[in-house]
Amino acid sequence: MLRLATPLDRVHAVTFVNAAAGAAITLAAFLADGPTDRAFKILAIFVINLVAGAAISHMTGRALTARAPAP
Repeated sequence: MLRLATPLDRVHAVTFVNAAAGAAITLAAFLADGPTDRAFKILAIFVINLVAGAAISHMTGRALTARAPAP
């Protein structure tokens, strides 16, 4: 992540890692427990995290581009 050129690229990398890790945890919960209340709660947390994470990443990206000095 540190080798990426711009801060906006770094935000995208963090967003991808967040989504991939959440999907892996959700899949593990369903494989370990089956369709239980706990697995569905983890799925709900994952979906909420995706929506909130996308919104936060978008706001961070807009703030970074608005703050960037003009060329």
